[in-house]
Amino acid sequence: MNPTIKVKRSILTCLFVIASIGGVVYGQDETAKPIIRVLDEMDRPNCERLQAAMDMAGIEMSNNPADRLFAIVHPGKADSRFANSYGAQVGAWVRTRGFDPSRITIAFGPEREAAIVELIAVPPGADEPKTERLWVRKSTFADAEIPKKAKLIVTETEDENPCFSDNQALEDLGEFLKENPAARGRIVIKISSPADFREEAKAIRETLSNGYGIAPRRVVITHVRTRPWPKGPMKETQYWLLPKAPGR
Repeated sequence: MNPTIKVKRSILTCLFVIASIGGVVYGQDETAKPIIRVLDEMDRPNCERLQAAMDMAGIEMSNNPADRLFAIVHPGKADSRFANSYGAQVGAWVRTRGFDPSRITIAFGPEREAAIVELIAVPPGADEPKTERLWVRKSTFADAEIPKKAKLIVTETEDENPCFSDNQALEDLGEFLKENPAARGRIVIKISSPADFREEAKAIRETLSNGYGIAPRRVVITHVRTRPWPKGPMKETQYWLLPKAPGR
């Protein structure tokens, strides 16, 4: 065979191989990068709507265990006060449902005309959605001071819907009493069964004593008997701060 023809064939073969490899690599670059999925977008959702959406997002996360969930709250221009409460409700869902907190990011996004909550699934390797700052849980006693007269700080309601409270007020009270040795508290438990009240009061005292070093005399625990559920509430717990003890 003519040497010139051999050289031309070799060159053409090399060019074909290079083009083939380049096409494969190019195709990989174009198709391999995953993209985020918007699971829900809600305008000023009420409690039940948000919790239902979170439950559906939880199912999506179970079906895609490598994905992460972003809950992005966009404050509204006229109702910015709702933004933090949405973050708190999502945080309550995480705690109540036992969802892995390392798989969810709760954050604030850019302001909109009205408050909006977005739920976004982010697969590994996908670009994360843009956020402005992370939501950080604020203690229910964060701005509290020792009052001159008894003051109700927060009420936790236990029912079939977990979104009304994040159920961490006891821990918040323990931290407050630990940081303020002169402070005293009162916990009012509204429940139908005296036996359940005694069990609850015992658990509360153990938590305050073992977790925060709070002596029993610093917290008064009171029972208010209610009608049995479903005619009455399942349980309601009030957390009060009391004035300093005489002589303090």
